[in-house]
Amino acid sequence: MLEMHPDFDRIVDDAFTRLQAGETIGEILARYPEHAAQLEPLLEVAALCVRAYAYTEPASATGMARQRERYLALARQQAAARQPRRRPTRWFGRWAMAAAAILVALVLATAAVTASASSLPGDWLYPVKIAVEEVRTATAFDPAQRATWHMVRAQRRLAELAALLEKRRRLDTRLVTASQAEALAALREIARLPDAERKALLARYAAFARTQAQTLEHHAAQVPPPEQPVLSQAADAYRDLAAVAETAQGQPEVLPLPTPTRRPAPAPTET
Repeated sequence: MLEMHPDFDRIVDDAFTRLQAGETIGEILARYPEHAAQLEPLLEVAALCVRAYAYTEPASATGMARQRERYLALARQQAAARQPRRRPTRWFGRWAMAAAAILVALVLATAAVTASASSLPGDWLYPVKIAVEEVRTATAFDPAQRATWHMVRAQRRLAELAALLEKRRRLDTRLVTASQAEALAALREIARLPDAERKALLARYAAFARTQAQTLEHHAAQVPPPEQPVLSQAADAYRDLAAVAETAQGQPEVLPLPTPTRRPAPAPTET
C-alpha cells in the first residue's frame, strides 16, 4: 500500500484551484510529477463532473471550500485504499471521458439528423437528409415496405421542388428525375408481392401517381414558359404510371420486372 504524502491535502487543494482557474490536467501534473499517478484520476473525475454534468458551485469562499473539501476527502479515500494495481482506475477515468465524448457526438448527430429533415438542395444539411433516407432504404427488407418508402421519397422530392419554387429559386429538374426514379422503383417492388398484397398496394400506388401528376401540373402553371414542358412531361409520365398500376390489378404482367438493385437515381445534393 502506498502512503499519502503529508502535504498531499495541500497539493490536491492547489491542483483543484488550478483546474478551476483553467489550467489543463497535463499542466497541473507537470507541476507535481512525483504525485502524478495519484493526482491524475482525481483531476479526471473533477474535470469530467464539470464537463459532463455541468456542475456549478457559487463562486464564493464558502462554495470553494465545500468543493475543495469534497475532493480532499476523495483524495484521502483514494490514498488510503490505493493498491499497486492502480492503472485500471486510471483507464476507467479515460474510458468514462471517452464515453461522455461519444454521447455528446451522438446527441449532436441526432440534432443534425432532426434539423436536416427540412433542408433543401443546396443546404449544407441536405446530404445528411439523403444519407438518412438511403440508410432506411437499405434496411427495409420487405418489398411492401420498400415500395411504400420509395413512394414517400418520391413525394418528398416534389415537396422540395415546391419549397424551392416558393423561395423563388430556379427549377431543379434533378428533383423531378429523382421523384420519377423513386416512383418506378416502388412499382418494381410491388411486382415482387403476392397477388392479394400486390392488388391492394397497386390501388394505393395509382392514387399516389395521380396526385403526383396533379402536383406537377400545378407547379407547371407557376414557372416561366420555358420551364413548363419539363413539369408537364413529368406529369404525363406519372399519369402513365397510374394507368399501369390500374391495369396491373387485373393483368400483373404489365408491371415492370423487378431488378436486382433497389437504388434509384440519387437526389441532388447541391443547386
